[in-house]
Amino acid sequence: MDTETWFMFKVRVNGIQGIFYYGERIPSYLAPAGYSHMYHLRHNEDDGMEPISIEPFVLVNFFGTVFLRKPVELGTENYAEVKKINYDRQLIPYKLRKSMMNKERKR
Repeated sequence: MDTETWFMFKVRVNGIQGIFYYGERIPSYLAPAGYSHMYHLRHNEDDGMEPISIEPFVLVNFFGTVFLRKPVELGTENYAEVKKINYDRQLIPYKLRKSMMNKERKR
């Protein structure tokens, strides 16, 4: 079979509904339907358990990828503080065709 199952959580970040992939860098072209605004979450350097900011791309202290229903207003420093995050602790399986990922990686 040409599919791979990933798991995601439903979240609400700063009041905006989203889909969260913990520790995974998911490309924007794989956005779940209805969640077209992709961001990375950054965790605190001293405590990797909670995200502290929403950014277009995070290299260091990466916490996960989040797709939101609405865009986040980023400040002049190109990030927004995570003021509140709520997780639905139920994992949701998400089937992904491996061939889609391989095509994108070859570009």
